[in-house]
Amino acid sequence: MPVASLVVTGGVRPLLEDLLARPVLLGLKEQNPARYAYDYQLIAEALRRDMPVLGICRGHQMINEVTGGSLCLRIPQPHPHRQTGSPATPVHAVEIEPDTLVHRIVGERRLAVNSLHLQAVERVGPGMVVSARAEDGVIEAIESKKHSFVLGVQFHPEKMAAASVYMNFFRVLVERAEAFRKRLK
Repeated sequence: MPVASLVVTGGVRPLLEDLLARPVLLGLKEQNPARYAYDYQLIAEALRRDMPVLGICRGHQMINEVTGGSLCLRIPQPHPHRQTGSPATPVHAVEIEPDTLVHRIVGERRLAVNSLHLQAVERVGPGMVVSARAEDGVIEAIESKKHSFVLGVQFHPEKMAAASVYMNFFRVLVERAEAFRKRLK
């Protein structure tokens, strides 16, 4: 059975003390060159095939880099984006743009999310649009206007799966994967 979707996940969390001590963090490529090359090739090929792609945290940032966007390598302090409690607990809200994939998935214009990052998308790549932002302006979701389903979210819906709204991201991905598989036949 052919592969019908791609999920690009977050990365390993370095020691918080090490990260907080750095004025600028390493870019995605410098953090892990082998993984960067691998993820880059997977995402580029999925985009070429118009395969459904969901990027979570680092995966969201990778989608942005593959499509020609840039990252803010250090969100200014203080910020609510690095929670210390359970990742199953939302810590801030995002404002969702109307008429976007995220809006259709969530069904609301606002969503409470968890937050486990110190870097963020700064400028979206060509063909990508911002579909959600935190109240402080940090980009929390991007999506492609050139592909049938390419979505990146900075938060971790899989860690909040007890609430059905977060599972909607995966339900829609599965639906899009099934449609993609049918197109291959």
